[in-house]
Amino acid sequence: MWGAIFGGIGHASTGGRRDFSSVQTMEADSYDVLVESTHLDVAVRAIDGRAPQADLQR
Repeated sequence: MWGAIFGGIGHASTGGRRDFSSVQTMEADSYDVLVESTHLDVAVRAIDGRAPQADLQR
């Protein structure tokens, strides 16, 4: 009962507006790529879009 009363008072005091904004999607600003040194050449070519598909499937 007390929760309903205080909830009603809180709702009335803000005029029904919420104090947060919802976000539909989340997107990273940047990415870190970790790769073993033995695969560095393939990773660099993959990032540049120059790696053959066979190299990427190892």
